[in-house]
Amino acid sequence: MTSLSSLTTNYSDVRRRLYRPVFTRPLAVLVYAPPAASRSEGCHLAGLSGILEPLGFSMSDVRSRRRDPALLSARARVCHHLNALGWSAARIGLFIERDPTSVFYLLRVRRPDGAISTRSEA
Repeated sequence: MTSLSSLTTNYSDVRRRLYRPVFTRPLAVLVYAPPAASRSEGCHLAGLSGILEPLGFSMSDVRSRRRDPALLSARARVCHHLNALGWSAARIGLFIERDPTSVFYLLRVRRPDGAISTRSEA
């Protein structure tokens, strides 16, 4: 009969081999955020001031944690504009300091005019 300590050791070894990541990236790549200067330059290069100024918002408002409807509409317009320029959801997420899944929501559910698409329209 097998002892409990040998089963525990065997289990630990099997678990370590099964759940060991195949490929790991350096931590610096995973937590990369562009410097503040390049983010502000990107705002002017992408033409976002023409989108945000008529709405009464700035890029700092878009990057803030607030979630009021008018600001969500402005964020959606920014995401649609950057997506039309060929930016990926991950790049847009880094630029507006949001998770890429939040960007996917803004691109799929929120229309550029700020209205919410229904499931049949999306």
